[in-house]
Amino acid sequence: MKDDESEKGILGQSSVFAAKEIESTQWAKYKGEKGGHGFAAEDANALNDKLKGKKVDKVGTSNKFNGPDRVVNGIEIQTKYYNSAKRSIEAGFDNTTGQYRYKGQVLEVPSDQYDEAVSLMKNKIWEGKVPGVIDPDKAVEIVKKGDVTYTQARNIAKAGNIDSLWFDIKNQSVVSSCAFGIAFVITYANGVWRGLSKKQAFKLAFCNALRTGTVVLVVGVSSSQLLRTSFGRSFAAFTTKMSRQIVTKIYGTKIGKDLIEKMASAILKKTLYGVAAKNTISKLLRSNIVTGTVTAVVFTIPDVYKTIISKRISWTQFSKNFATTVTGIAGGFGGAAGGATIGTLVFPGIG
Repeated sequence: MKDDESEKGILGQSSVFAAKEIESTQWAKYKGEKGGHGFAAEDANALNDKLKGKKVDKVGTSNKFNGPDRVVNGIEIQTKYYNSAKRSIEAGFDNTTGQYRYKGQVLEVPSDQYDEAVSLMKNKIWEGKVPGVIDPDKAVEIVKKGDVTYTQARNIAKAGNIDSLWFDIKNQSVVSSCAFGIAFVITYANGVWRGLSKKQAFKLAFCNALRTGTVVLVVGVSSSQLLRTSFGRSFAAFTTKMSRQIVTKIYGTKIGKDLIEKMASAILKKTLYGVAAKNTISKLLRSNIVTGTVTAVVFTIPDVYKTIISKRISWTQFSKNFATTVTGIAGGFGGAAGGATIGTLVFPGIG
């Protein structure tokens, strides 16, 4: 296999995992002016917990009434991000009874509101509005300092600013690191098999892996940023409709039903059936169409320059290169998704 072809295949595989990382966020809810930044805050704080090596379970997506937004190392967390410490704290209390409504959960507030929020929680305890707690000093155990400020959370929910870019870079860093490793191993092996010295193969592998990892990171971040724009949301709406139609049609057969349920279970690493499995694959497919499209664009831009500006290649060659790019990306997607599914069928739990 040529290095260029293998790289495109790796990019295709990586686009699947980039799409998975995108779908691990609540980007579709970022648009809301009133509460969009709250979902962004949940994602940002959860990501920081993961990067610190903590076990994070984002249970809030189930929308359970008064349920936690996430569980971190066994601790239930409720995130409240409002434009003042008073509003952030008040959001944790019932409007009718005035009592704290998240028993057993800590209340996470913007980092810049923490000190005032603790003071306000102390007052609530003095007033007897926190069931089971009588010591005001326990406020520090109930109120948690978020990793991002209120302003940062609002920025993360939008495209084209430092905070949202940095969030996306961190979120896609694992995927790009994996792509780097895979590209290095494959290129090094190919180099040795072709008769290169170990030093030459290492140098070639490192350069190709660095390029691949960088492209994967750019694709993941660009896709995430795109989905925060009006155009990106419109494109996602189109791909969502198309993805649901494709998945529904496939799910209509017994083999397709088993395939989708096994694939969804393999990707999320938990058993899924029926609507849950269909929704998982539909969402992954819509995001993968976006990441795949962005990947194709990134790879095609140099050829556009060579064709239109420098005239170094013909339109015929451009078409061939574009077809190779699309085929490689699609093949990588099929290999990643199919491999995970087959692996799960053969070795349940580790596939």
